[in-house]
Amino acid sequence: MDEAMKKMLTLILLTVILAACADSPKSAKDIGKGISLEIQTDETIYHISFEKYEDGLSIDNGGVINANNSPFERGEIVFFDSATINPNKNTKIIIAYSGNINGTNAKETTISFNPSESWAELILNNQLELELK
Repeated sequence: MDEAMKKMLTLILLTVILAACADSPKSAKDIGKGISLEIQTDETIYHISFEKYEDGLSIDNGGVINANNSPFERGEIVFFDSATINPNKNTKIIIAYSGNINGTNAKETTISFNPSESWAELILNNQLELELK
């Protein structure tokens, strides 16, 4: 195989990989598990964490920042893949969000629900409240 053919195959392979990444699922519903949080506020938020309770017991928690330390943007979806949702359990999720990269001075918002699926899609709205999507 000559050099030009190798370059062409590499270019085709790269194009296929990029196309696959562009179509990858973004929400918990698409993936079938976890918690996704869609940002629908213009508030400057650098750090987001969650804590999940089932039947009053703290079950799971985690946090995230953008890899480049930029604030989250309106329309961005944050996915907590480690979080599992157990259907038919009384579930409470607390989202803490902060304008500081280290998560200090965080504010909290809470939602309670009884899920029927193994995933939850949430929205942080412009009033900085949680909604089920």
